Amino acid sequence: MGSARDAEIAALRQFLADPDILGVLVTGEAGVGKSAFARACLGQSTNNHPVYFRGEQSTKNIPYGYLGFMLARVPPKALDDPMCVIQGIAAAIREDAGGKPVYLVLDNVQFMDEMSTAVILHLVASGTVRLIVLATDASLVPPDLLYFLDTGQLVQLDLDPFTLQQTKTILHGTLGHYVGSGAAAVLYSLSRGNSRVLSALTSEQQRTGNLVLRGETWVLKEMPTFGGNVEDLFKATWARADEATREVIEVLALARRLPLDVAMDMFGAAELSWMEDDGLINIEGATQQWVALRDHYVADIVRRWVPAARSRELHARIVRELKPDMSAMNVDDLLAHAAWTQDCGAALEPDTALAAARLAVQLYNPQFALRTAANIPRLDPLWVAGQEVKAAGHLLLSDANSAVRELRDVSSWQLDALRPAEYVSYIVALCDALMPGSGGTVEVLAVLQAAKARMAAWRTGADARLLEELERGAHRLEMVEFEVAVFLGDYADIAARLEEIYRSDSTDLEYRLSAGSLLAEAWALTGRELDAIALIGEVSSLIGTLDCPPFRRDRLGRREFLCRFFLGRWEECVRMLAGVMSGPAAKLQYRGGQAELFKGLAWAYAGRANEALEPLLGAVAQLELRSGNDHLYLAYAATAYAYAQLGDRPSVLKYLARMGTCTGPYSWLARSLAENCALMARLWTGDPNAAATLIRSAQVDIARGLVVSAGIALMGASVAGSEEVERLIEETANRRQGTLADIGTLFVAGNRAKDPRPFLKAADLAQSLRLDSAEAKFTAHAVELARQRGDRATVRAAQHRLDTIKAILPMRPVVHTDGSLALTGREREIGLLAGGGASNKDIALALDVSIRTVEGHLYQIFAKLNVKTRGELVGRL
Repeated sequence: MGSARDAEIAALRQFLADPDILGVLVTGEAGVGKSAFARACLGQSTNNHPVYFRGEQSTKNIPYGYLGFMLARVPPKALDDPMCVIQGIAAAIREDAGGKPVYLVLDNVQFMDEMSTAVILHLVASGTVRLIVLATDASLVPPDLLYFLDTGQLVQLDLDPFTLQQTKTILHGTLGHYVGSGAAAVLYSLSRGNSRVLSALTSEQQRTGNLVLRGETWVLKEMPTFGGNVEDLFKATWARADEATREVIEVLALARRLPLDVAMDMFGAAELSWMEDDGLINIEGATQQWVALRDHYVADIVRRWVPAARSRELHARIVRELKPDMSAMNVDDLLAHAAWTQDCGAALEPDTALAAARLAVQLYNPQFALRTAANIPRLDPLWVAGQEVKAAGHLLLSDANSAVRELRDVSSWQLDALRPAEYVSYIVALCDALMPGSGGTVEVLAVLQAAKARMAAWRTGADARLLEELERGAHRLEMVEFEVAVFLGDYADIAARLEEIYRSDSTDLEYRLSAGSLLAEAWALTGRELDAIALIGEVSSLIGTLDCPPFRRDRLGRREFLCRFFLGRWEECVRMLAGVMSGPAAKLQYRGGQAELFKGLAWAYAGRANEALEPLLGAVAQLELRSGNDHLYLAYAATAYAYAQLGDRPSVLKYLARMGTCTGPYSWLARSLAENCALMARLWTGDPNAAATLIRSAQVDIARGLVVSAGIALMGASVAGSEEVERLIEETANRRQGTLADIGTLFVAGNRAKDPRPFLKAADLAQSLRLDSAEAKFTAHAVELARQRGDRATVRAAQHRLDTIKAILPMRPVVHTDGSLALTGREREIGLLAGGGASNKDIALALDVSIRTVEGHLYQIFAKLNVKTRGELVGRL
């Protein structure tokens, strides 16, 4: 159980330390881990003597049956005298305890017989023992023991199911490695924090090879099903159930839930009452009451046990009873109806299949969506819409080629039969599928051109209603064109038009909000970062008034992340992602890798490599199983950058090499972030060409109006220390908003005046954003300039600050200082290689000089820079 229950363990021990308290009643649902909790509380100390008792139904009516094995310690001739039994058991316990405090752990107390209760009461009253009573509910405790609860001598401690964070702690302790966010969320969701189910489910996924260790991270290959290990938890219940009870379980497993009145008509009130008392079913709801199986996993298990013929029989019976009406079904009912209908081989109506498949996509269940949409016949009018849903399912599985294939499997006559809105929906789906493919934007633009021609033809002779439909369709196609521009990085070219749409009085609110969402991303990259974050707030408040599909809200959340990221507000980014990573399990199975990637990226850009690596390695493990090109490419680069900050050159080279295995195409944003990470990794590990490449990249971005990405690259390239770099940093800073722009201005001022004070102000601003690496870099500049000025007070203060930061950072960032210019070109070259981890032999081979020559140069370098280790070189060159 590890540290997952630390707070509860501490509370129980505190109760037991009170001499006025006779014991603790631990309550919690079946399987929550009460027995393991008791053992964890008592098992970590050798200064107590625990005695465990567990009741069974079979011993409830046997005198002293609950005490079981302890009864064997009593002489046979004493068994007829209750006082002798009490004295015998008390003597045996004292003998075994050897003077240590004794704790009786009483489990399944609902099966405790009266004679056993009397013995335990005597042991408590005599001070021989103290109690830890385990029960699902206080009402199950024998009345004589419950008396102590009423008097306050027995304290109740509720044990809740594990939270997601506790589940992660348990899994890490059990499996021994980091567990990816998707895997942890799925196992938590399916177990609902129940300790017993979690343990069985985890071991089952390991046994079947669905839970696999990739690198240093455990990930799930597919959504799990409840297999043999979990089935074992229910087999005993099923074995003792009579025919009537089994039928109720079968029906509820297949239907998921039934209205209470229907269930009573089918099975009788007495049967349902008994099953509720026995903990097999729950009755929930206020205005409309429903009956469902209490343990959710039981339904999954029983559904697999029910033969197809029996399933069809029960399905027909329920359909007769309920007369399902799709318009009256909620989400769960509709999905349950669709699943059961398919499982038993009955016919699923096309409109029901389409509705259920669309819901499955929204709920991140692509396999169910594909299976359900396949029920729509090719000649049915809903075939095209079904193909769109199939394409969406394939895209969730990162299979763009299959998505395109489904959409191409639509005949021209079927397209001709569509109304404009339906046709536009098909075109948008096709463009979404084409964008990640090899043809990418070229094919998308060709499709859009053909679609516009068809829309224009529709306008001839159109009435007002059709014209309005065409206008809204044109809006959707225009938004696809904008998405193409974003994919290519042409943000500056579309910003004005996006703002015009957003500020317009168009009645198509979805059109305006989509434009506003994209505009925020464009502003975040073209120098209007503060305006972008304000705009995101506006759009978020307006979008809350619409019934938007989840993917639209996800896109807005992604853009909010980017706005905060480019302002340097990485802590806000991490907090945003914490909410994402506690979201629906199915979503995290398919999107958890992306969430961990961006969390790790935020940590890495802040210079927190140690914190960044765990989510980044988790992202790599998940994205290697299932990913679009963009995210895996970026994950490799960000991981290389994090390792570079730790000075781990072999790992840097390993992940840079993996970047080379990705094939693209990549969106401009993913490529920009990835290449910046890769170049920074090379810079930190001594690549003499990395700074120049960063500068060239920045120049290209400035020419395109992308001053924010240019500014990020230039601050990394400032190691070059040239006037051109200063000019470019100044230009981008003047065209940007926010704290990072102010930092750029101060950097240029300090560099030109050779004045440490602007650098210290820049370090203060970096500290306000908790950008440790940047703070260290500017402080290091200040130290060098103060040394040159002979300003000892500033040197001491800045050096102390630098030493404090160094305690956080594993390595100092790469900085340019005038002190380093005292080195010769060859010394600087050798210093960079040595600081990057190259051995003297490697350097000699690379530069075609002798090892002795390398050693001589290193002696001069160490003396000139006043350093003692190679690790310090990277921070001084």
